[in-house]
Amino acid sequence: MKSFRIPAFWQAVLVIVIAYLVFDNAFPPLLPKTLMIQYMIITIIGVLLYFSCDDARWTEFQAPVLATLRNDNLMVVRWALLIIIPAIIGYTVYGMVKPSNEAPVELRQVHPAPPASVKAYGKSFDLALLENPIREEIIKTLSSDKEAGWEKYKEAVSAGVMSTIRTVSIATAIC
Repeated sequence: MKSFRIPAFWQAVLVIVIAYLVFDNAFPPLLPKTLMIQYMIITIIGVLLYFSCDDARWTEFQAPVLATLRNDNLMVVRWALLIIIPAIIGYTVYGMVKPSNEAPVELRQVHPAPPASVKAYGKSFDLALLENPIREEIIKTLSSDKEAGWEKYKEAVSAGVMSTIRTVSIATAIC
């Protein structure tokens, strides 16, 4: 009695389909599409590596593909694959990029609004009305004398940089 054996190409297809079904249905929370794509790419690469590591298996794996490409009697199959495979890929891409009216699976997290006022050094500051006095002074100087305004701007920037460097050096010395 002859035992039943699945050809190598169909073994690969079967493993890939089973892997897809396991990844799609085995995890209770929905698996994100990007993770599903990564798992399937890894599975396909693993299957191809398995079949290509042995010459006899690789030849058996390639046989149906090469027969479809080279045999003139299979021209209808070749044309069907030439039409069906790009159509499936196009439909999949269309399904991924078309807008959807469904709510996302994850709820959107809304961060709280900043407070209207802050109390510091015993004084209350209204954040909407705060103005930078140095900026106001530079703008006022720029409107009357551009050269002096740019000089004040450069001094303010270098003072800010120097205070930042001083703060970092003090923090480094403390640590």
